[in-house]
Amino acid sequence: MNITKKFAALAVTGALLVTGLSVAQSAQAARIPGTITVTPTSGNASDLNFLNSIAVSVGAPQGFRAISGTFVYQDGFELGSIANLRNGSMAEAAGTDGLDGLPVFMDRSIIPTNNFVSNKRLNELLLPLVTGDFELRFYYFANSGNPNRVTDPYVKLDMTYNSVTGAWAVAPFTPPTTARLAGENRFETAIEISSAFAPDVERVYVATGFGFADALGATPAAAHFDSPLLLTPSDSVPANVLTEIERLSPETIVVTGGAAVISGGVVAQLEALAFNPTVVRIGGANRFETSRFIAEDAFGVDGATTAYIATGTNFPDALAAGPAAATFDGPVVLVDGAALTVDGATLALLDDLGVTDIRIAGGTAVVSAAIQTQLTGLYPSVTRNAGGNRFETAVAINADAFVFSDTVFLATGFNFADALTGAALAGFLGAPLFVVEPTCVPQAVLDAITDLDAEEVVLLGGNAALSPAVASLTSCSV
Repeated sequence: MNITKKFAALAVTGALLVTGLSVAQSAQAARIPGTITVTPTSGNASDLNFLNSIAVSVGAPQGFRAISGTFVYQDGFELGSIANLRNGSMAEAAGTDGLDGLPVFMDRSIIPTNNFVSNKRLNELLLPLVTGDFELRFYYFANSGNPNRVTDPYVKLDMTYNSVTGAWAVAPFTPPTTARLAGENRFETAIEISSAFAPDVERVYVATGFGFADALGATPAAAHFDSPLLLTPSDSVPANVLTEIERLSPETIVVTGGAAVISGGVVAQLEALAFNPTVVRIGGANRFETSRFIAEDAFGVDGATTAYIATGTNFPDALAAGPAAATFDGPVVLVDGAALTVDGATLALLDDLGVTDIRIAGGTAVVSAAIQTQLTGLYPSVTRNAGGNRFETAVAINADAFVFSDTVFLATGFNFADALTGAALAGFLGAPLFVVEPTCVPQAVLDAITDLDAEEVVLLGGNAALSPAVASLTSCSV
């Protein structure tokens, strides 16, 4: 999808409302990860030199090394350049961290750092600063004769300014806020998550609350239709779930799984709703066929260039892959990861969808190396997102799919129910989902949240699923 999505208000644990959740990736397409370090870290706009030293932690990305420059921005508008005096040009063999291995002939973007200074006062910008926050942006340009502030990459540093006193300072680090979406049980938690969606959605997906297999593929499918996923017991739909479906008033209700997991009685209840929805069951002979049918139903018309492959015998990797797949508007397809090859029906699906980019969720213990070898021989791009455990695999999946995100979601890595419905919401928002320990947050996840520049962390489930220590973003390494 890669579009910013917002809603008017997201109800979080009753009274708290979170407004305008969105993903920053699309709004700041040129920004890249990295840090700027300056000296001094505070001063006055009348000081002779605004800064004595500016250092950037990353080198020029490939294709953007013609020249670089540092500018002041406020409220999205460029106010002027501040760095006209720096060390002489350098020619060095490129290192790592984004450099492409070719010699570098440019100023001030050399790894590890190349300090340079500003020979301007901050009050000498082309346009004046006003009281409030502003940004120092370090750009890498592809064309020295035609620098493009929209598409060329940059690293930023947040700063503050007081126009009355002239004082400026590097903004202190602000940790993300946390919120929680939870109910008394998995069905009520799903309703809380679904309440983020406005009425008149195109679809509502309904899955059993007691098994993950048939619903894993439904999360990116629901995101494709900007729609939620709700849970039900196998034999009867709870009254509050029916009430939520009536509020959503979808054109179509999609029941995932066969009659063995969701009974015909559930389908009859849904068909009897007063607004006369179309009720469709998507179920195959097993979880793998159901996954294929869900993908074909959601993406068969428009196709998909990217698809994620995940094991169908466990849930953590596929859960994290769902929102990631949604950023590419593609499916998660479940396979028998222990097999030596992907079956013909799955290959036929990938071909029918027009998939050219396959991303494997999880290490070789869950999706075999032989499967990767097979797919590499058939498709132009095959990559594996994997870590040492389920938490690090989620980090790898999200690092590959997301650059920045205002919002991230956390779910326990040891149960699936809350994460299933939360993954559909994360996919709708274009935001990542991480799985974590029930009582702490792995340091790798905390580092990823920082790298994403997230402003808000949303917990999925109550204290029994994610403890108050998770809500305070306590590291597991403490």
